[in-house]
Amino acid sequence: MLERIVRDSLRGITLVEEEVGSINKIFSRQIAEAARVAGLRVCFVTLEEEVVPLEEVATISPRIGGSEDVGTSSESQGRRRTVNAETLLATLDYNMIVINSFSSYFVDKTERDAVKMIREIRALADQGKSFVINYEPGILGDRATAFLRSTADNIIIVRTQIIGERVERTIYVPKVAGEEPLDRLIKITVDAAGVQEDTREFVG
Repeated sequence: MLERIVRDSLRGITLVEEEVGSINKIFSRQIAEAARVAGLRVCFVTLEEEVVPLEEVATISPRIGGSEDVGTSSESQGRRRTVNAETLLATLDYNMIVINSFSSYFVDKTERDAVKMIREIRALADQGKSFVINYEPGILGDRATAFLRSTADNIIIVRTQIIGERVERTIYVPKVAGEEPLDRLIKITVDAAGVQEDTREFVG
């Protein structure tokens, strides 16, 4: 089932929501790696900081609480650069752009600023670029959040519950471009290989 979710996320705008945690970023890296295997050029973006080509990002199967340095070449270092968010997205020569901490960028900005950026992303997606947006709900206002969700082609929501002494993580997919949304929650676990479907059975 996770393979289908990854496949559907290779086109258009995919929103990966998580209240608190790093599962959305780990899963986004898995999507990015699938895009690379499919022949797409991928980069990671933090809107106020840097553009990082996929080959410079820590291993696609990151360890919890840390990452593995895969090293950089002089060529890739030349492509690492500080960016201005206002002109960033339209100038990037990549097929897929993964935006980290999207909502954090708008902490000290207006709803109008958020809507303007979302519209820019939609326009670029309509021209053939793919976007994966890591998003923490609650920072943007309700209207901007609703607009972002309505603009996205695919929505993936990561949920975490504490049940007794267990932590239960699930993925919920309420919106999928061109297909029926999934009709159930997918239990997941995270290990050195990334996000996996959790097939364990618990009693009690």
